[in-house]
Amino acid sequence: MSLFEEAKKYEGTHEIKGPLSNQQIVEWIEDNPHDKLNDEVPWCSAFVNFICKQCGYERSHSNHARSWLDIGEHINEADAQKGDIVILKSDSSQPGPDDLEASGHVGFFSRYVDPNLVRILGGNQNDMVCKKNYDRDNILGIRRVSNE
Repeated sequence: MSLFEEAKKYEGTHEIKGPLSNQQIVEWIEDNPHDKLNDEVPWCSAFVNFICKQCGYERSHSNHARSWLDIGEHINEADAQKGDIVILKSDSSQPGPDDLEASGHVGFFSRYVDPNLVRILGGNQNDMVCKKNYDRDNILGIRRVSNE
C-alpha cells in the first residue's frame, strides 16, 4: 500500500483536550525518542514515522519535523508525487533548511492547490490527522523515501 493511502486510514484521529490523551497518538510518539508522552506535544513527525513503519519504508526515528530533511531522496517541487514527504517551516520568519534544530512541520504531499498553496495529509494539523493547505514559500524540502 502507498504511504498516502495508509495515512488516509487515520484521517480524523484527533487529540483529546485536557488531561486525557488519545492512546493511538501517544503510541506514535512513544516509538521515537521523546520527552513527554501526551497528545499535546508536536506529533506530526511521529505520525509520518508510524506510516512509514507500517509500509516498510525508511524512517527518521525522530519526533522532530526537520529530521526528515536527511531521509530519503531530495525531490524538486515540480516533481512531487502523492505520498512524498514535505517538510515545512512553521512560519515564514523561521530559518531555512540548514537549521535542523528549528521547529517545523512534516506531512505527506497531496497536491498543489494553486501556485501558492500545497495540500498536505498529516498529523497534528488542527490537532488531528487531516488534509490542510500550507504556503508553498514555507517548503523546506520534499523527500521520497524507499523501502528499508
